[in-house]
Amino acid sequence: MLLNWRDKTDRSYGGAEEFVGRLADELAKQCEVTLFTSRGSGSAHENDKNLEIIRRGSVNTVYFWAIAHMLKHRRRYDAVVESVSSVPFFSSLVFDRRKIFLIVHHVMGMEAFRTASPPKALVAYAAEKAIPSLYKGSVFLVNSNFVRSQLENLGVSGNSIRLIKGHIAAVAGHRAAKSRKPTIISVCRLVKYKRVDMLIRMFASLRRKVPNAEFVIVGEGPERTKLESLSTRLGLENSIRFTGFLAESKKAVELSKAWVFVTASRIEGLGISVLEAESCGLPTVAFANGGLVEAVKDGYSGFLVKEGDEKAFVEALYSLIRKGGKQRLAKMSANAVRHFSSFGSGDAAKIILKLARSSLSASARRTGKPRKAARGTRGAT
Repeated sequence: MLLNWRDKTDRSYGGAEEFVGRLADELAKQCEVTLFTSRGSGSAHENDKNLEIIRRGSVNTVYFWAIAHMLKHRRRYDAVVESVSSVPFFSSLVFDRRKIFLIVHHVMGMEAFRTASPPKALVAYAAEKAIPSLYKGSVFLVNSNFVRSQLENLGVSGNSIRLIKGHIAAVAGHRAAKSRKPTIISVCRLVKYKRVDMLIRMFASLRRKVPNAEFVIVGEGPERTKLESLSTRLGLENSIRFTGFLAESKKAVELSKAWVFVTASRIEGLGISVLEAESCGLPTVAFANGGLVEAVKDGYSGFLVKEGDEKAFVEALYSLIRKGGKQRLAKMSANAVRHFSSFGSGDAAKIILKLARSSLSASARRTGKPRKAARGTRGAT
């Protein structure tokens, strides 16, 4: 069973959902998989060969629906993979912890209070604090060393944490010619901690040096109306374009047309959108926060600047899109593709299946029961 609070039918999905979606597809090639998630815009139930998708409730209530489903159908599943976005699904209350695998994209910590209402932030903060004790004996799966350190600081044993790679695929779709005008792009959910408002203000500064520069913002979220109003107040309504949610093929077009990718996110476990941009040959300018220091190789595939140093951020952008900067841009574009390829090795699905089968076999030996892994199961999830 694979648990995630939303899937790709939700227009606010992000890199975590992209990762989980690809993981579900890969796992389904080798075993039967049930993905349990919130309703979004998808149908309540889908079944395609080995992949069953069940959608119930909203991103806030899906946890209650999931607990009810797990209690009712606990005998159907040999193992559970949880994708944790601050609040876990508490599958440890239903299943043997040794058969639970948690994919942790990042730990929000106090950042939750900057991004959510006080009641929601308190729930998320308390739930994260409870994870080490609730899931003691489970395996934690992370895609960056930064998240590994976050979990260890939270109290999770380092022996329980595994670094996984793979399923960060190159953006697929039609590639368009580069825009004639210097174009920067950001792809993210429009939420507070992504700090798109900061990007807009920095873009206003950049326009004083590069008057024909354009900024494309791809994504949806609760901050969109405020961000559009900010663009208008700064007189940037004709140079900033909000595309809203885009399907993969259309996102590929926008990325391929752009010159540079930017993010001002305060916290990222790795930065899957950054890696997708690198797959399209885009160097990135970002603050040196969290897992972004792994997603961007400073001075090679982009620039990492000190947190909050907006002047340095603008200067880094200017060095790539100014007149006479084409040689540096071309070199970093090629480097970005090479850097992305270093994240393609490994296979998260194979690692999860190997760990799950090992856990099932060990459990069977301890209890004296037949080995469930030998019967071609509803497999790892």
